[in-house]
Amino acid sequence: MKRIISIIIVLALVCALAGCVSDRQTVDPTYFTSGYAELHPTHPTYDFGFTFTGLADSQKFLYQDICFSSIDIPASGLAELSAVSAACYDVDNAEVIYSKDIFEKVYPASTTKLLTAYVAARHSEPSDVVTILKDNCGIEISGAQKTGFKAGDTITMEDLMYCLLMFSANDAAVAIAEHISGSVDAFCKLMNSEAAAIGATNTHFTNPHGLQDVNHYTTAYDIYLIFNECLKNPYLKSIMTGSSHVSKIYSADGSVRDYEVVPTNYYARGLTTAPEGITVLCGKTGETIAAKNCLIIYSETEDGHGYITELFKSTDRDTVYREMNLLLAICLNHK
Repeated sequence: MKRIISIIIVLALVCALAGCVSDRQTVDPTYFTSGYAELHPTHPTYDFGFTFTGLADSQKFLYQDICFSSIDIPASGLAELSAVSAACYDVDNAEVIYSKDIFEKVYPASTTKLLTAYVAARHSEPSDVVTILKDNCGIEISGAQKTGFKAGDTITMEDLMYCLLMFSANDAAVAIAEHISGSVDAFCKLMNSEAAAIGATNTHFTNPHGLQDVNHYTTAYDIYLIFNECLKNPYLKSIMTGSSHVSKIYSADGSVRDYEVVPTNYYARGLTTAPEGITVLCGKTGETIAAKNCLIIYSETEDGHGYITELFKSTDRDTVYREMNLLLAICLNHK
């Protein structure tokens, strides 16, 4: 009975606030998933029972400024998107202005690294010196994005984070995991715990990089929550908004080599252009055979109004940027 009453109260609040929760003291944390089971009975895997009872205040989900809608919100011109999941979030008004299946299970590919970076920022210092334990940190998959570390190399955590977020290096993700938790498995437990603590309760990660694993999954909405938290951290935001960086790698023999970090984000590299009137400030790419092409970005219009837009499982690299520009056009027309 208490559960039913809580759901009724939560739904009333969500409707009244048009998708924005502003009172972090009185709102039940289950507002994200209240009613979702009824609307999507074929997707019982969503975790409806998560609560924050017993967590310290610093770990509780921050309700303010979070966009939420329990139903799809259509927009003209987007009916033929190839992406399985997609959304536009008005950050400043805390409003979902377009959404397509954002609670569907998807493979995140390298958008996984947003959570890796978030955890690293909370559990390490930029000045930490990280020692590489194996060549390529043990990444042996052909074609996987790598910095090319050698066993015995050392690098600061800050330089490593540029390799992680800008270049999307899989070996950088492993190096961070082993430095913070001692092993990838232990770090993944920490990742999943931190994800749950910010409300990303339908995320289960088995690695810190996003290389394909059937048990490594999330939803577009959970990645939005993770990205939104990264944007709140000035350290992470400064890395994500960069367009170039040179990381210094110290070899075991005492020599130093500069590694030019090249962004995978085509907007940052100038290989694609956003519609006139809106500027892409940062984002994270992802691409594997199973996940196809994934992209989440933060943009601002000329008056400084902020938007987060995302696409998951778009058919190919050219298409994901073409479709992202369609989402950005929706943002431009939304006032």
